[in-house]
Amino acid sequence: MIRYYDERAEEYDEVYFGNIPRMYKESYNRVAAKIVRLNRKDVKNLIKIAGKFGQGHLIDIGCGTGFWLQYYAGNCKHITLIDRSKKMLRVCRQRINKLALRKRCKLTGGDFFKFKIAKDSYDSAFIGFLVSHLIPEDEDMFFDKLKGILKPNGKVLIFDSTWSPIRKGIRAKEGYHERILNDGRKFNIYKRYFTRSDITRMCKRHGLKLNSLHMGKVFFAAIVYIDFA
Repeated sequence: MIRYYDERAEEYDEVYFGNIPRMYKESYNRVAAKIVRLNRKDVKNLIKIAGKFGQGHLIDIGCGTGFWLQYYAGNCKHITLIDRSKKMLRVCRQRINKLALRKRCKLTGGDFFKFKIAKDSYDSAFIGFLVSHLIPEDEDMFFDKLKGILKPNGKVLIFDSTWSPIRKGIRAKEGYHERILNDGRKFNIYKRYFTRSDITRMCKRHGLKLNSLHMGKVFFAAIVYIDFA
């Protein structure tokens, strides 16, 4: 998984800008154009949501290239960005410099599960396209740790992938999926897609209160907060 994201770092943001990924060009020509149109529409909606999110000290877990930073950064005093991929962090650092955000941002490389983070360290959290890569056991550990590092009433914005009719023609709902880089290299990564009921069950399982939910055809945005009751 980490090797795949390392090697995809320079081209990762293409899907956000409306470019057709090689995997769609080569394997799914019939749905490629539709996927891209839906991506563009969903990204516009997610940008609006990200632009209204964030407070205090925000932690971005699995930050990748930091694409969403430019939209939520104005709402935060400090931002900690964590990712295991060194090449993703390199792209993220370039974006931070371009946005003149170095004084407010801290980049950290490594495994979130292994970091020792003090209780109540953060006011808010952003989790972009990470939960869909977690098996149930890792998901349990992830949200348990998140509960400990967030302050009471700290909100979490989750962006991830929607299970919809357009997906059914090209993907299984859960399992190992082939990803093809622009240079033709292939990787198999674990990935799952979410329905509205999946999100509701996830919130119930982990003691999360669902504040708002936007379900796009390709991506969803959920704002939740930890239920400390």
